[in-house]
Amino acid sequence: MKRKNWVPDEPVYGLLVDLWGKAGLNPSLQTYTLLSCCTEARSSYDMEFCCELMAVTRHPAHTFLLSMPSAGPDGENVREHMSRFLDLMHSEDRESKRGLVDAVVDFLHKSGLKEEAGSVWEVAAQKNVYPDAVKEKGSCYWLINLHVMSDGTAVTALSRTLAWFRQQMLISGVCPNRIDIVTGWGRRRCGESLNRWLLESYVERMHLL
Repeated sequence: MKRKNWVPDEPVYGLLVDLWGKAGLNPSLQTYTLLSCCTEARSSYDMEFCCELMAVTRHPAHTFLLSMPSAGPDGENVREHMSRFLDLMHSEDRESKRGLVDAVVDFLHKSGLKEEAGSVWEVAAQKNVYPDAVKEKGSCYWLINLHVMSDGTAVTALSRTLAWFRQQMLISGVCPNRIDIVTGWGRRRCGESLNRWLLESYVERMHLL
């Protein structure tokens, strides 16, 4: 990582090292997902290297990404693919699932596959992988919590959630009086954070400011 100037997210990297040590350096779904979260490929060579490593270690995400279909008109084929994959992970704990989903959505978003990223996020939300992401705090009062997500996942989650709010507004005619968005700005973290302008532009576009 140091030779390639990859910058790890400090808390995640610490957990990665701890887990690898306890596991005798044997790759697992959780440890490799954390590795993929705290590194970012800067070239096609780096991406190929990561994919080769995933293939050698038989990482589940490698097979999942290779077999993922291109998003159809409504994204249902991607949602079905993701749903089957999460069903296969039924024995994994929620943190393992969240780490994998976060890495996959972030990867798809940064690869320009935003429809696929959105469909994967929707399935994860339906299966309660992110139980605290969207909560109704009171009458017409909602909380969107993006703090534990990578930047790509957070942008995807926010855009899909606001689109859902707008759809519900058009159907019911009821508009939320208040939406709190938790981003984690100001907290000590070494990894990437959301671009404030991008977040505000999404909210303004949905006429919710």
